[in-house]
Amino acid sequence: SARTLSMSRGDVQNGCRRRCYLRHSFSPLFALFLLLLLLLPGGTELATAFPFVPLEPKDSPTDLCTAARAHAGELEPRMLRAYEMLANAYFKEFGQYRISDLARFLKAKHGYDVAKVRLSLGNIGGTRVVKMRLGPKLRGRILREIQWTSKLEGKVKEFLISIGEGDLAKYNPFSLQFNNAILFTPSGFRFYRQNLNIVRELVPDVGGIALNAFAVPANQPAYGAHNARSWAVGLSGLVCEMRPENGSRCMFPHEQRSLHTALEPVTYEHQPLIVYDDAEAEALIYSFSPQSNLASLTAPKKPPKNRSQVPTQLYIDTRLDAVFSKEKGGNTYKAVRASHHILSTPGLTDQSVYLTAAQYSFAKYMEVKYCALPWPVKGKYWELRAGQALFFSNYVPHGDSTLPLSSRPRYTIDLRIFSKDIYPKEPEEERPELYKIRLRNELKAKECIAIILGYKDQRELTETITGQPQTQNYTLAHLLTNTALGLHGSYGGERKDILTYEEGLRRHFKRTSKILKNEPVLTLAAKTCIREFTQESSCNEEEGVCSTPIP
Repeated sequence: SARTLSMSRGDVQNGCRRRCYLRHSFSPLFALFLLLLLLLPGGTELATAFPFVPLEPKDSPTDLCTAARAHAGELEPRMLRAYEMLANAYFKEFGQYRISDLARFLKAKHGYDVAKVRLSLGNIGGTRVVKMRLGPKLRGRILREIQWTSKLEGKVKEFLISIGEGDLAKYNPFSLQFNNAILFTPSGFRFYRQNLNIVRELVPDVGGIALNAFAVPANQPAYGAHNARSWAVGLSGLVCEMRPENGSRCMFPHEQRSLHTALEPVTYEHQPLIVYDDAEAEALIYSFSPQSNLASLTAPKKPPKNRSQVPTQLYIDTRLDAVFSKEKGGNTYKAVRASHHILSTPGLTDQSVYLTAAQYSFAKYMEVKYCALPWPVKGKYWELRAGQALFFSNYVPHGDSTLPLSSRPRYTIDLRIFSKDIYPKEPEEERPELYKIRLRNELKAKECIAIILGYKDQRELTETITGQPQTQNYTLAHLLTNTALGLHGSYGGERKDILTYEEGLRRHFKRTSKILKNEPVLTLAAKTCIREFTQESSCNEEEGVCSTPIP
């Protein structure tokens, strides 16, 4: 490589005349050698291989069956409360699982049955370790910014608890980390710029990038086994009404990978990220039945061999019904039914309950699937140095809430990378109702985050970033990405996530610099916005549609 052939500063300083002369005088011979190397079988791969860190993983004591069962157990109480509220407050009968209007549309028009269709995902390879460009000064600034944001988020949770929204505090839509982290992490943008070449080398067809920066708090469990599926796969992701063009996958990225970077050394005692590389990578990649005239544009009629199977949400629901329908009246049966109903009725709850329902159903699905195997699917972890990143597929199950608690937080900055897709161009009013409801709820939460940062509303924040008035088809949710809504930065085949607006981000960081330098404060305006979000009600008892959060 160029690095190997170039003269190092150490060569000159040490006066290694003979070695340096040989290295640089015979450059034609080296060029010939490289040419022959490229012509040999496998030579191209060898010559262009990315320089991964040769760090071997270690086995976690917990397998995926145990981790999934534990995570489902943590989420089940909220689903039981949801069941009681749905059964007693909004419906005379807790009827059959209602397939959404979109699922009906797909089946009637295209013969696409989301309850049955499964399609294979390509071979994505196992988790690898990458050395990121992260100097000690930049690392220190990022750590301070995450710590500041964690304090402010703690104040948001305290306020939610004070107004009787304890459940919402655990899984709240006002999270200042993860997808919203770039708004609070100026140094994170510099980290992104320094590592963009690494991203492009690893994922050449990058269509969008989201910067996540977060802390796993000390003495608290890490998040349980999950993956980065759409919140309602088969429902909320498929909003393009099946008009694929130029390789569109209907707004769900074929690949979603992370450069999950440690900001401090990580060992087993510090709740490392557990990745289940031996499990199937599960996500929705849309396909059609062979009868559909669009089938050839999206996927092969027969799934290729040796690839992971990927389930739709209704496929998952069907499997869970088959297992738990015999336990009518039991808690798990009730929780599964509640999650089904919430996922099929998008306006029923706020997005935090919606996400809980999706994560609960997937955790139960993994429990049913992997506990039935005669062997355990073990998790892996890596003891990382600061600046080393796990490069893995977010569609592979990861996470474990059964790890021993750590006496110190674990800080992570993550570049989440999405492959290209084609965003549909139809007007907003033509979108399926479920999409419009989810987007409205998402923007209500973004409104409060904008107010926390001192903006009048989320429109003003969007205009500060883009330099243009907000439109219905390009909002703050589009900028910050949201795979639940099919928003992952790739719009019209062009990357337009928030990280592409360098000048706009500089304007934002300059405007919010005083806020970010002082002790974090949750203002009265921000509290009012959050309170109104939790109290807003637009229920239709006959239709079973209500946007009031379930307690």
